[in-house]
Amino acid sequence: LAESDATEPRTSLLVNVTISKTQLRVGDQVVLELADAYDPQFHRIRAQYKLGGHVNSLALLPLMKVLQPLRDERRRQRELISTAAIVVDGATPFLLFAEVMYTLELAEFGAFELVVSNRHESRVIRVTVPSQEDVKASNVDVIAVNGGFIVSAFGSRFGSGCRERGPGITVPQSNGTYDFSALRECAAKTRQRFPNVGEGPVTLTANPDVPFQVIVSAMDALRSRDDGAALFPRARFTILR
Repeated sequence: LAESDATEPRTSLLVNVTISKTQLRVGDQVVLELADAYDPQFHRIRAQYKLGGHVNSLALLPLMKVLQPLRDERRRQRELISTAAIVVDGATPFLLFAEVMYTLELAEFGAFELVVSNRHESRVIRVTVPSQEDVKASNVDVIAVNGGFIVSAFGSRFGSGCRERGPGITVPQSNGTYDFSALRECAAKTRQRFPNVGEGPVTLTANPDVPFQVIVSAMDALRSRDDGAALFPRARFTILR
């Protein structure tokens, strides 16, 4: 599991989706063997396992087939919002995680518990599918690239050091590792500079090969200041095209 400082406990009796180093599973049912289905060159599932057979599709056909009966049962039960728990190995590439999330959304899951580990205790980060209002109110973007983080506000990016607008990587890696403390400081500066940034979720995305652990640690850094004051407690995911 990815390590996190999240403190919320897991909810029982949810649909559990697991992305391990070797398999994609729903409950105990193996949906995909990643040795066959995963393309390590492009960090995504191969075209023959995609809806429509298109390599650029994000929808995973075998996963959709398993989820459809669950969706139909929820419709019969008239559940308005269905939640899935997603257990993700910390080394999972971001694009593979995004493909699974997208397929769950297609199957009408509207909320997710990302299962993480906090000092060997199982905890969750809760994420919901953003409403149109959330999307409109999402004014801050963070991109995890191989050299660090690019941070933008209202469509204009900050340059190196998060001091002024400009090109470059806003929060460069330090000694070859992502600098989450500097990312938190940048988020605090953004809140201070732009009081009108609003309460919408931060938009978080990454290069296809960025490990899921980086995404979780970025969410932790963006959530609050060191003193616990809120920064960007909600996040929504998108992918780079």
